[in-house]
Amino acid sequence: MKVRTLDGHLVTVPNSKVVNEAVENIGARPNIRRVMTVTIPYDTPAEKVRTALEIVKALFEEDGLRGPIHVDIGTDQYPPRVYFSDYGDWALKLTVIYWYAPASSYWDYMEHAERFNLRLLQEFNRAGIDFAFPSQTLFLASDSKRRLDITDRSADNGRNMHVRGEVKG
Repeated sequence: MKVRTLDGHLVTVPNSKVVNEAVENIGARPNIRRVMTVTIPYDTPAEKVRTALEIVKALFEEDGLRGPIHVDIGTDQYPPRVYFSDYGDWALKLTVIYWYAPASSYWDYMEHAERFNLRLLQEFNRAGIDFAFPSQTLFLASDSKRRLDITDRSADNGRNMHVRGEVKG
């Protein structure tokens, strides 16, 4: 059996492999499920997290975005979903899930995803909501919420420095 990959390569698969394995025909799928994680910084106030959720939910209803993502598959309805889902290592995480149909054109799906992403960027910018990026926080001695004591032990001739940090609040 010969199969053309999405990269355009022609792959020959022995019939014995096809008979013994499950074959997924993505050309016959009824929809494309998109799961995306939107990250916002930890210092985002709760009100702005709520605003971020409302913005995403409102985008689901906009003309030009709404139609192909409010789909029925068989007898089941699959409305788009958005949740404040997790506290990540470096950001608050919003999970966005929607099903795009019809799935016959991957490029139409990609154009829709681009329109959604651009609208999300515009609305977050307008609302003053930042996107997070991988980062680390360094607390300095001048931070009033966290006290850091550094003392020089003169008896050790300055060879050993004692550092003690205390987190309050």
